[in-house]
Amino acid sequence: GYSVSFDLQKLLTIPNTTFLVTVSQRSGQGLTQKYIGNAISVQQIFGGGQTYRLVQVRMEHKLFDDRLELAYGRITATADFLSSPFYCQFVNNGICGQPPAPFFNMPNGITAYPQGTWGGLVQVHTTKETYAKFAFYDGDPNNGDDVAKHGANFGWGKNGVLLMTEVGYKTPDGLWSMPSRYSFG
Repeated sequence: GYSVSFDLQKLLTIPNTTFLVTVSQRSGQGLTQKYIGNAISVQQIFGGGQTYRLVQVRMEHKLFDDRLELAYGRITATADFLSSPFYCQFVNNGICGQPPAPFFNMPNGITAYPQGTWGGLVQVHTTKETYAKFAFYDGDPNNGDDVAKHGANFGWGKNGVLLMTEVGYKTPDGLWSMPSRYSFG
């Protein structure tokens, strides 16, 4: 994928604001589908339509000394939820990337890279270690066969809204004196 992040504080003097555009290009064959045949993919590079796609067009604001974060635009649910910087110490996409279970249970309601949809996110850092976040996303991310439109279908679907929440605790020295995150959502 390719990303361009604009610091709007430096460019337009809009404080604590960034604008992110992400594009993906996928091609080839999946090792999992071709040779293994299981539901959990070996890697996340393959899949989601073998083509160029517009993934995110995301505006982000950090307010009140970064205690409040706002994001909105064409965003990806699993960039905001179901992910962790700790996951990718492993190669299998059952751990690295996002857990696959939500996509089996909600195949038309949740988006993952390389697919974005309309949405908004509010994250509040209640203390240095604790946070709460709330988001809404278009409940029909495949509206009008978005895969065929390379992520450029800017309409709103007819399947309602997907709401997600999470509360969490992050510590730099959790189990075995290693960084840890505990979350519930």
